[in-house]
Amino acid sequence: MRAIDQGIRTALVEEIRRGATVPEVAQHFGISERTAIRIVRNQRASGDEIRINKGRPKISRLPHRFGRPVDLAGRSADDAYAILRRLPFPYPPVLDSGEAKRQFERLRGLRLALVDGEIRPRSPVGTALCAPFFPNRYQACAKGNLSAFEVWHDDRELRRAIDLQIRYGDPVEPHRVLRAITLRCRTPTIFRPCVARFIYERYCPSGGIAWDPCAGYGGRLLGAAAAGIRYLGTDVEPETVDGNRQLATQVGVSVEVHIAAAESFESPRVDLVFTSPPYFDRERYSMSEAQSWRRHGKDFESWLGGFLSPMIERARGALPAGGYLLLNVADLRERRRAIPVVARTIEVATEIGFAHVETLRIPLAAINRSSPSEPLLVFRKA
Repeated sequence: MRAIDQGIRTALVEEIRRGATVPEVAQHFGISERTAIRIVRNQRASGDEIRINKGRPKISRLPHRFGRPVDLAGRSADDAYAILRRLPFPYPPVLDSGEAKRQFERLRGLRLALVDGEIRPRSPVGTALCAPFFPNRYQACAKGNLSAFEVWHDDRELRRAIDLQIRYGDPVEPHRVLRAITLRCRTPTIFRPCVARFIYERYCPSGGIAWDPCAGYGGRLLGAAAAGIRYLGTDVEPETVDGNRQLATQVGVSVEVHIAAAESFESPRVDLVFTSPPYFDRERYSMSEAQSWRRHGKDFESWLGGFLSPMIERARGALPAGGYLLLNVADLRERRRAIPVVARTIEVATEIGFAHVETLRIPLAAINRSSPSEPLLVFRKA
C-alpha cells in the first residue's frame, strides 16, 4: 500500500464509520478501493469494531437516526437549498430502546488501549446516544463563530454548507449538512464515551464514585455507566443538567447531576475527579452570567484565578490521598499570541498539592483540525 498521510487515513475511517461506502471514500480521497479496505482492516486489527460497507447505494432506504432521509442526489445547489430551507432544524431524535441498548453494549464491549500515549481506538461510539438530549449544544459556539443553529437559519451560510457538500461529493441530506456546519463552526463536541470509559477503568476503583465538575454533553456520564462507576456531575446550564439526567434514564443508571458552579461546589468524598473544563473563553456554551468566561473572563489569568484554580482546590478537598485528578485542556492562540493553558494548569495544580503524573492524548475528529488529539493531564494528590 502506498504511503497515505495519517490525516487522510483517520478521515477515511471516520467517514466509513459514519456510513460511507468503500467506493465513496476511495473516490473522495483519490485512492483505490483496495487501499481503502486495507486502511479499514488495519483499524479493525487495533480492536475497532468498524464495519466495512462495500455497497454503492446513493441513499439509504432505511430510516436514518436523524429522521427520514431526503433524496437530493443530482439536484443543483439551488434546488437543495430550496428544499432544506423549508425543513426545520435537524435535531437528532432520541434512539429507540433497541438501538440505544445496542450502542451501549457496543461501548461496553469496545477493546481500548493506550498506544504511544494516545487512547485508542478513535471511535465515536456512544455519541449518537448522547446527542439527542442536548439540543442546546447547537446554540453554543466557538469564540468568533456563529452557532450551528444560527448558520442553519442564515441563507448565505446555509448555501455555503451545501456548496461544500456538493464540492466534496458528500450526500446533501439534512443531518450531513448539519455535520458540515458543526465542523466549520467548531461547535463544542461530545466527549468521546469510550475515552471516558478507559479513564474510569484505569484511574477509579471498581464501583467507585467520580465527580465531573463540568458535566457537558453526556460523554463522561455514559462512559461512567459503561465502566460501572457512580457518576456525580455539576454544570451551570439547567438545559445541560436536564439532558444528562434524561440520558441516565435512557441508559437505566442512577446518577447525581446538580446545577452548580464547579468553583464553588461542595463535593462529597469521591474516588476520582475527571472533567474537560471550558477553554477560557474559547467555547461559549451560552450567554448566561453563570458561565465561567463571563464571571471570570476579563483575561486568562483572571479566569485561571477565579475559576480553574478554585475548581482544582475543590477537587483536592474531595479526593483521598493518592486520588487522581484528570483535566482535558489545550493551549490556545489569541491574536497570534499563545495562551499556555496546559503549562499554567500544571503550575496551578502543583502549587495546590497535586503531582503531575503523566500526559495522555485523547483523539479528536481529524477534519478541520491541525492536530487530531488533545492533552489529558493526569495529576495525583500528594
